[in-house]
Amino acid sequence: MNYKKLFMLAIGLVLLFVPLVSCGTSPAATPASAPTAAPEPTDVPAASAPGSEITIDAADFSYTAPELVSAGWVRVHLVNTGTESHHVQFLRLNDGVTVQQFEDALKQAEGPALAMTKQVGGVGAIAPGGSAQAVINLPAGEYVILCLIPSPSDHVAHHAKGMIKSLTVQAGSESTVSEPQASVTVHLQDFAYDMPATLLAGKAVIKVINDGPEPHEMNIMRLADGKTAEDVVKFLTAPDGPPPFIPMGGINGLDAGTAGYAELDLQPGDYVAICNIPSPKAEGHPHFTLGMIKEFSVGPSAASSDFPTGIKFVSVHDKGIGMKYNADGTWAYYFAGTDPVFTGTYTVEGNLITMVNPSETNPKCMGPATYQWSFDGEKLTFAPTGDDACRGRRESNGDTYVRGE
Repeated sequence: MNYKKLFMLAIGLVLLFVPLVSCGTSPAATPASAPTAAPEPTDVPAASAPGSEITIDAADFSYTAPELVSAGWVRVHLVNTGTESHHVQFLRLNDGVTVQQFEDALKQAEGPALAMTKQVGGVGAIAPGGSAQAVINLPAGEYVILCLIPSPSDHVAHHAKGMIKSLTVQAGSESTVSEPQASVTVHLQDFAYDMPATLLAGKAVIKVINDGPEPHEMNIMRLADGKTAEDVVKFLTAPDGPPPFIPMGGINGLDAGTAGYAELDLQPGDYVAICNIPSPKAEGHPHFTLGMIKEFSVGPSAASSDFPTGIKFVSVHDKGIGMKYNADGTWAYYFAGTDPVFTGTYTVEGNLITMVNPSETNPKCMGPATYQWSFDGEKLTFAPTGDDACRGRRESNGDTYVRGE
């Protein structure tokens, strides 16, 4: 069984049940039978000089995109003006490989064709009428962009219908896009997501790092009310009835050792992160069947004034470990006793907390560290906004804390 094709077909079936949506809309509402006119394609003129902020129009079945792009960090804004779900995958051709050689190989099978390339990311699947964006790092070279999703009517992949385009990434021109500052960092590995269970609503910049060894992606899907990750897996393996999700973007395939940024505007609700890349070590089964699907929730945005102060919190795993944040901007860390073993200062801005320990002697733990905090009235949790080299701080902030007695 072609599991990846089955998964992509299920994504394509979204259009049969979901009205045209924007990235921030909820998965409810008009009947599937209601006729809806597709938006007019966005006019994206070919660039006369390479750029580092590009818009790609995804129609049925073609891309309108620049032919030249600057090397380095590139912000890719994908707009779906078609009537089917689309995504965009960036593939850098290996040195010496031509576009024609790649297309000829792709007509035979995806696996051998992808082996001729490096997967450097892209924007994950979005529903008709939606848009999403990502920031990816593009080395100079020759590329193809393509859509691997098949049409539900005939099961033919969109790239076979013309949704494939070559472009050149050119070195030498100065990029106007710098590497973003992440609000959350997610690590991908065989076969799991290392990410927080809760994110805050609103704009989020998620750094996605593939620790490998296989290629991975982080597609984001918003769950329909009452649905779970288990419902998603059931639908993807045996599509029946309306899909329990809406595709919202994310980061497409990344080779091991590479990273990209998904720039999202998340509304409160339940979501899943999912990888559908097939594993050659598991007979082509997509990674989500091997466990690479993660359910997470998006809660209301936090204000600085909501941060809990004057309360001693204890670890849910060890009541001897505790933390307390005082209203004067000082904090204390307790371990197996009533006296604090570490003290320091902190500042809170919105849902971000920056902590400093002035007495720290470990070089990896010196200086400030910023985490995203979340408090539901009982549980206090922290999520890293970047790679914190301080193991002790990373482990203590990776715990969940509740009000002490």
